[in-house]
Amino acid sequence: MNIKNLCRAAALAIFLNGTASAGEWGDLGKSIAPLAAPIDDNCLSYNFINLAYINTGFGNPYLSNGNGFGVGASMLLTNNIFLSANYAYGSFDDAWCGCFDVGDIHRYRFGPGLRVPIARCVDFTFDGGAEYNSMRWDRKTERNFDSWGYFFGPGIRARAGRLEGFTALHYYGREGDFSQNYIDPRFRSGDYRAGYNGWRFVTGLVYHLNDRFGLLFGCEVERLDNFFLAGTRYHF
Repeated sequence: MNIKNLCRAAALAIFLNGTASAGEWGDLGKSIAPLAAPIDDNCLSYNFINLAYINTGFGNPYLSNGNGFGVGASMLLTNNIFLSANYAYGSFDDAWCGCFDVGDIHRYRFGPGLRVPIARCVDFTFDGGAEYNSMRWDRKTERNFDSWGYFFGPGIRARAGRLEGFTALHYYGREGDFSQNYIDPRFRSGDYRAGYNGWRFVTGLVYHLNDRFGLLFGCEVERLDNFFLAGTRYHF
């Protein structure tokens, strides 16, 4: 099973388990690995900082070695409203037509979110916001572009003992995204569009080492590309 299918399966599993067993998560936590979470009575904190390595899989065979990092933060503004901001950097190789080039992309996301507790240690979420992408090439600078977009959609977070799962389904749109514009039309992905929209699956796990630090694993799946990340989360 490739990363994209694995991410989709994980997202579905978290949605189904969080919905079907919503009232049982507190008891499950006792049998897995008890860990008190005094930061938030609901067991789920929205005040945290993420730092992660990111690996990118592309929607065409010409881009490879997609490596980078990401920094993200979330802050609870009221009992039910939170604000999140994320920055990600990625570098990758381009071997189209045998003309080697290196690309760098900077991605920024920012927006508000809503949390609705549906059981102890289980929250329904809905978040959205703006997205900005800046693409730069080392050699063929005429391919550089800047793209603006938006995203929004529902999600769910649930915790049992030390293990926390999260998943979301975002609808997104981007204008001016020419990440595959340089590829001959005969060889582009069937989903290619200069400015396109679609659905993005987001899912992951946090293993809480203590009340402040956790290990973070997650992935995002879009129409063309998919992203796998691994890092740490700090609660404040």
